[in-house]
Amino acid sequence: AGKRPATQLARWCHSSVYAELSTSIGYQKEVGKLRKIYINEPLDGLCESIATVRFNDRLRSMTMRFEGVDKKWVCTNLELI
Repeated sequence: AGKRPATQLARWCHSSVYAELSTSIGYQKEVGKLRKIYINEPLDGLCESIATVRFNDRLRSMTMRFEGVDKKWVCTNLELI
């Protein structure tokens, strides 16, 4: 929703994810509220998460993929469905 600058997420995102976030700032008119988050680690150094987010009367899902790189987690995929 653009309430915070995308630069806050730069060090935790892959360059392609950060570029997508930077171009879509302000796309959402409101900030959603996190309901639940599901975390799965299918392989060592790989984390796949699904979060359900409520936007007023609408419920949406966000998928995230994190990979362990240089002893830190980096978001390599982020989708709001």
